[in-house]
Amino acid sequence: MTIDLVSMFSASWSKLKFLDISFTHVGRTLPPSLTYSTSLTFFKADGCSIQGSIPSSVTKLKKLRTLTLNDNNITGQLPVSMSSLISLRYLSLIQNGLRGHIPTSICQILSLEYLNLEWNELTGRLPSCILQLPKLSYLSANKNNLNGNVPLSLLQKSRLDLISFGTNGLSVEIDDQYQPVVQTFQPTVFEFTSCNMRGEIPEFFSNLTSLMVLLLANNSLSGAIPYWLFNLPSLSALDLSVNNFEGVIPPSIQMKSSLFPSIVNLARNKLQGPIPTQLENVNVIDLSLNNFVGSIPAQVGEIPAIRSISLSGNKIDGPIPESFCQSTNVLPVLQLSNNSLSGIIPRSLGNGKSLIYLNLGQNKLTGSVPEEFERVTSLRCLDLNGNEFEGSFPTVIEKFQELEILNLAGNRFKGRIPKFIGDLNHLRILVLASNSFNESIPEGVMKLENLQFITLSRNKLSGPIPEKLEGLKKMTKTQNQTTILGYYYSLKFTGAQLEIVTKGQTRFLVSVYSYNTGFDVSSYDLTGKIPEKIGLLNGIPFLNLSHNNLTRLIPKTIGEMISLESLDLSYNQLTGEIPVTSATLDFLAYLSLSYGTV
Repeated sequence: MTIDLVSMFSASWSKLKFLDISFTHVGRTLPPSLTYSTSLTFFKADGCSIQGSIPSSVTKLKKLRTLTLNDNNITGQLPVSMSSLISLRYLSLIQNGLRGHIPTSICQILSLEYLNLEWNELTGRLPSCILQLPKLSYLSANKNNLNGNVPLSLLQKSRLDLISFGTNGLSVEIDDQYQPVVQTFQPTVFEFTSCNMRGEIPEFFSNLTSLMVLLLANNSLSGAIPYWLFNLPSLSALDLSVNNFEGVIPPSIQMKSSLFPSIVNLARNKLQGPIPTQLENVNVIDLSLNNFVGSIPAQVGEIPAIRSISLSGNKIDGPIPESFCQSTNVLPVLQLSNNSLSGIIPRSLGNGKSLIYLNLGQNKLTGSVPEEFERVTSLRCLDLNGNEFEGSFPTVIEKFQELEILNLAGNRFKGRIPKFIGDLNHLRILVLASNSFNESIPEGVMKLENLQFITLSRNKLSGPIPEKLEGLKKMTKTQNQTTILGYYYSLKFTGAQLEIVTKGQTRFLVSVYSYNTGFDVSSYDLTGKIPEKIGLLNGIPFLNLSHNNLTRLIPKTIGEMISLESLDLSYNQLTGEIPVTSATLDFLAYLSLSYGTV
């Protein structure tokens, strides 16, 4: 919808109090005549593609109480004249291109209750006077380029209910002047992620009895995590991941239940000792990439409220408890990879009808996928790589019609790859490398429209590469940079760890995104020619057909693969010219044709 504001405000709107033109096209700027709407108290223009700086016509609206201009292209500095908005209570300028310093004149708006400057390019120091605004309860300036020091003692007179400064250049100082803060500063949300915090968690937090969310991830905090932190009476979300904490954590963690998932994230620290046995009101727990030892307590699997368990990258051994996925709990996410777990996959996991993401990769598990898994029809990711599973391809996988990621690499599976793989229409990533699969590649695999990453290398497959490759729609064009499966609880999805051989080196994709595409059928006995339609896969950055018995001419269509960064055709018997065009050379960084006849 297009609105001509210039024509609209050519007449006087002196009695207009409420104006919401969000997500309409209003032209590049707001008209100067807007200043004549002297009665305006509410003005919202989100997503209107407004450009330029904030016009003076807005800052002259002295009765304005609410101003929100989110998701526009507003640039320049916050005008000093903002102080003229003496009635303003709510100011939101999220996701624009604002630059420069935050003017101290904003501290003259004594009526201000809500200030959100997230996702801009603001620089300089945070004016300390903002923290002292008498009515300000919400302050967020995430994703800017602010710098300077912010001593915690500056908050001593603040009445902020939410304060958020994640991912800035700010350095938050843990000083010794925190005791006076307690009486007036009682926030519910405190976020200082990536704010260069150092030292131990101060007792400053122990008296924040209203605190519901504490996010201090990606700092340089160290020492032991104090036990009292887990006993704060209102706390429902705690994120201390990516720090240098060490020592043990209490055997009992109690969070306050709330309308939102209760989260405990202590990943990527140096914590050790056993896994806690009692988790009360904990919906999501992430203890991955620490030094926890021992077995997984059976009590963890018996928690009715648990929705996500991540224990990957520790030193945990023993079996997977039978208590997981009992009828009393609903568990969508279970990550136990990169440990020393042994034994078989418990049949009780077949009760997990809500299970979406299961990662048991890089352990010492044996057996195969139990038949009881046929009930887990909601599964979208199954990662069993790097274990000691054996036998034929698990037939129960045919039931996983929602499956997006399948990783069985590095096991002892054998026999043929079943045709039903071609019926898993949602499959995006297929990794079957380093097994003993034999016979030919099923043609149905090449009809999977959503497939973007396939590696079948280091098996005993034979026969030709299937001719019909046009069905691989996701590989025929470059993909947007969005995360696969990045939907549960809005947590960062670390994804299935994928091993690929590209540019002559073995690499691991720890995070899997929708723009990660590739085609690897190297290291077995494929014969015949390279299909002409290989050139249709012009969205993939790497192609590895090495260590086969491919013959005949290298198809010229390879020169049409404009996204190609790594091409490995070595150890074959190919002939003809290298079909590399100038367009291909723009991206191609690795080319191997060695031990072949070209």
